[in-house]
Amino acid sequence: MTQPFYIPDTEGKDNHITRIDREKGQLRVGESNKKHFPHEDCELTFIFDNIEYTCYLKTKFKSHIIKLNQDLKNKINLKPIDQLVFQKVGDKKYLLSK
Repeated sequence: MTQPFYIPDTEGKDNHITRIDREKGQLRVGESNKKHFPHEDCELTFIFDNIEYTCYLKTKFKSHIIKLNQDLKNKINLKPIDQLVFQKVGDKKYLLSK
C-alpha cells in the first residue's frame, strides 16, 4: 500500500472539483497526482465503503480524467469543496475515502 494522496491535492496546485465535474461524474487528475495513475486509458477499481467500483481513466487531456461509475458518483455525492483521499492498494486498484 502506498501513502495516501488527495484530489484535489493538499497544496492547492490542482483544480478544485467544479459543478461541471460533479454533473459529468468526473475527477480531474492534475500534474501533481498523475504519477499515481497509469499513463494510458484504462479501467480502474476504486474501493469505497468496502464496495468495489469500476471506473475509467482517460489520459488524452491536459489533466487525466477519471469517469466515475454512476453508483460511486451517487454514493460519494461530490461537492465543490470536497477533497477525496486515495491510497493505491494494487495494480490499478485504489482505496477511496471522503
